[in-house]
Parts: sequence; structure tokens; C-alpha cells
Amino acid sequence: MGNANNGLAHNTLIQSQPVMLYTSNGFLARVGNRAVTKFNINKIDLFTNINANGKYIYNLSPPLHQYCATTKGYVDGVVKNVILD
Repeated sequence: MGNANNGLAHNTLIQSQPVMLYTSNGFLARVGNRAVTKFNINKIDLFTNINANGKYIYNLSPPLHQYCATTKGYVDGVVKNVILD
């Protein structure tokens, strides 16, 4: 389903194979008339809150900017260094 630049594929011959979406300009998910998530080649835009359902977010890189997410371990280390200095 799709065209040369965009397509949706699913291999029913391989068990547990995920549905693959190929796009040339990203993918926008909507619920009703509301945009929820947009997947681009190098980022994901979220237009709603995130509920991790009790799961973890991991493999965060050290923050480069003040608005970057980081881990509790990184923050604890920074606070420890400030208190000790």
C-alpha cells in the first residue's frame, strides 16, 4: 500500500514481524482531529503528555542544553559535586 516514496508493508510469512511504514516526509498520527505524534527522520514531536505506564526511560545522553532531559544519576552527581565543593 502506498507509492514509490511512501508505503505500508507487513510480511505475514514471518511470525511476530512488525508492520513497517516507509515515508519520505515523516508520519503524523492523529486521534480525531488532534495531532498526537509526528515521526521525522531525526526526531519525534509529541503534541500531548507522555504516560510511561510504570516503565523506564533509559539511555539518555548527558544534557547539552538546559532543556535536555537527563537521568537521576546525572543530577545526583552534579548535586554531590556542588555540595562537596
